[in-house]
Amino acid sequence: MPSSECVLPEPESPYGISKYGAEQYIGLYNRLYGTAHAILRFANVYGPRQSPSGEAGVVTIFCSQAIKHKPLTIYGDGQQTRDYVYVGDCVAAFLAAAEHDQAGTWNIGNGTEVSVLELASMIAQMTGDDTEATFAPPRTGELRRSALVSEQAERDLGWRPAVSLADGVEAVVRWLSAGAPDRALS
Repeated sequence: MPSSECVLPEPESPYGISKYGAEQYIGLYNRLYGTAHAILRFANVYGPRQSPSGEAGVVTIFCSQAIKHKPLTIYGDGQQTRDYVYVGDCVAAFLAAAEHDQAGTWNIGNGTEVSVLELASMIAQMTGDDTEATFAPPRTGELRRSALVSEQAERDLGWRPAVSLADGVEAVVRWLSAGAPDRALS
């Protein structure tokens, strides 16, 4: 940990299987037709404009709940880790891959493991929320640890993450706090 592009994916969820299956189709298409489609493997993407209403997007969900002083729901013990990458950094990675114009697979992440409890603490500090979290049973198939090495993206594409987790979370908090109708705070 963190994982490189060389690590063979072994998805443990239908979502992971669908992403890996798509990679296989793209690789086959590149081999059969000589195309140069890029595959970008993103860590947990977050940022402003992500809906806090779904079950995905823990950063935005936690920020929304903390702003409203509602308890955060943590699945499992909260020690599971994720690598969080800001949406603007992902856009920069897409542009870098398009300019590279060659087939390949690149990880796009910060390479840093952050536990769910650490994330919750950061958000509580930023929002001034002191509501106790609630714990729920772990989700079936959820990885215990996840982080991506992005050295190949830096070497091949000239890409590296620019936005720290603290700055990105602060942007999400500001966006949600602005309260415009499209921010779905309910």
